[in-house]
Amino acid sequence: MDEERPAAQRESDEIIVEGKDSWERVRGETNPAWNAFCAYRDFGVDRSIKKVLELNGTPASRYGIWCAWSGRYQWVKRAGDYDVYLDKLKRAERERRYAEREKLYREITEKVLSIVSRRLESFDPEELSQSSVMEWIRSSIDIEKEVYGKDGGEPSLCRQLQISFTEEFKGI
Repeated sequence: MDEERPAAQRESDEIIVEGKDSWERVRGETNPAWNAFCAYRDFGVDRSIKKVLELNGTPASRYGIWCAWSGRYQWVKRAGDYDVYLDKLKRAERERRYAEREKLYREITEKVLSIVSRRLESFDPEELSQSSVMEWIRSSIDIEKEVYGKDGGEPSLCRQLQISFTEEFKGI
């Protein structure tokens, strides 16, 4: 459809963004139009002009001018671009927190394995019963599930986990 219109007319539909991102103010956008766009943009993904007008207590008589501004300044596209930008920021923050948590889990696991290894070296196999070894393994698995949140709950770093073994575990 757009191709059927003359090239000069298509070019006049282009808006010129004053900043580097489309959700920033565009050239020629008046203060009232810019402020209205900001309210629309910041409403979130369930936005509509009517909802924004109601939320801000703006008279319904402004609906027509807001629709005109929306078309002229491409609010839907710009707000959509802003939503994508915010999602990218949220994902980056989630990934950063996940990487930090995984690094912490690895550090804890390495420390625990080091302590367990030293303790194993000091055990006399003749003094260990099969039931005590099995109980130790079960306890280790339960602790790992708790630490990694694989028991269906939150990871223990979000809750308190109490471990009472030996002095070697202090500071972990």
